[in-house]
Amino acid sequence: MKRAITTMGVLSVASALFACGGGATENNGTDGGTSGTDSGVVGADTGPTDTSRLLIGGSWTLPPSTENYVCVRVTVPEEMFVNSFIPTTPRGTHHTVLTIAPHDGTPDGTVDCNGFVNGPDMLYGSGVGTDSLVFPQGIAVRIPAGAQLLLNLHLYNSSTTETLNDTSGIRVTTLDASEVVHEVEIVLAGKDEGLNIPPRQVTTQTGYCTFAHAQTVFSVFPHMHQTATHMTVSVVPASGAETTVLDTEYSFDDQTYRPIAPTVELGIGDRIRVDCTYDNPTSRTIHFGESSEDEMCYAGIYRYPASRDTYVTCTL
Repeated sequence: MKRAITTMGVLSVASALFACGGGATENNGTDGGTSGTDSGVVGADTGPTDTSRLLIGGSWTLPPSTENYVCVRVTVPEEMFVNSFIPTTPRGTHHTVLTIAPHDGTPDGTVDCNGFVNGPDMLYGSGVGTDSLVFPQGIAVRIPAGAQLLLNLHLYNSSTTETLNDTSGIRVTTLDASEVVHEVEIVLAGKDEGLNIPPRQVTTQTGYCTFAHAQTVFSVFPHMHQTATHMTVSVVPASGAETTVLDTEYSFDDQTYRPIAPTVELGIGDRIRVDCTYDNPTSRTIHFGESSEDEMCYAGIYRYPASRDTYVTCTL
């Protein structure tokens, strides 16, 4: 698809303590696209009836039949302990990835980018149809004071006639530090390199994530694209029996977080196995890629305690 030419925007950053805000709009779309034009705001107060607050967001515009990425950066003025994420994903939002940006001097702002611009520490991700994610009591993601957040918006406009204009972002609720029992992290477990889906076949691709620390897993988020039909996620201990924690049909329009209950404890060297099934009706081999025309095989896994040495993906 032809990529849109877009203009840069200017980011407004809150410098005071966060104000509690209003309800989020959760209009999860199935197609879309982008042009970064507006601002992301930390802690904006947008309504009187909700305890959630806007963490980060960016406005965009995309002409018909185009696809693009917008990256929004904003520096948080104080430490936060986030215990729920509420995506604002209007029509045109393909997926979002929220990370902590590296300290490379890039200023806050909203710019066009590509799908591989992410920081090493992932906080949250969403796809089409993702609803609010609320952690169990006492569990939270820690965002340090002074951290620069990086929201990567993948936007995709499948319409051949309509220009899309909207704002995508993430709202949160928080805990006081005294309420936090476990700090958590998320990784994308699965397969990326070597993901090759042959034409006119139903096939299953398998990937693994090997744990370097003893941790507890409690939530899983399947993310694939449009030829995907099924995902199975299993815990494979270094010794002992394999346990399935997710076995579900997959719909691109219904990408939701699923609790793992009871929670599962993994030790050093234990693995998460991700099996992704695809039905490729086309005449071409489909490979790994960010576009909706490509494919992915990822299970977002929330786990605690946070190791603080985790990259966005875990595919070994």
